[in-house]
Amino acid sequence: MKIEKIDHISFAVKDLEQTKRVYREDFGLIQRISILAESEKIKVARYVIGEVAVSYGITAPDGEVAKFHR
Repeated sequence: MKIEKIDHISFAVKDLEQTKRVYREDFGLIQRISILAESEKIKVARYVIGEVAVSYGITAPDGEVAKFHR
């Protein structure tokens, strides 16, 4: 199997507001999408860089994504 394209990459973060600040102030990027998925207990900020979307999400301690935090 050959990888031909990456659609998006997602990261779980502990401080979404700090991550958004770094992307805005240090990299000059504008948040394109904000997602609040209450059923999954997650809040996501998505940025588009070229053809790839980069998402950062924060989850409630009992949310599904929280188990990936270290």
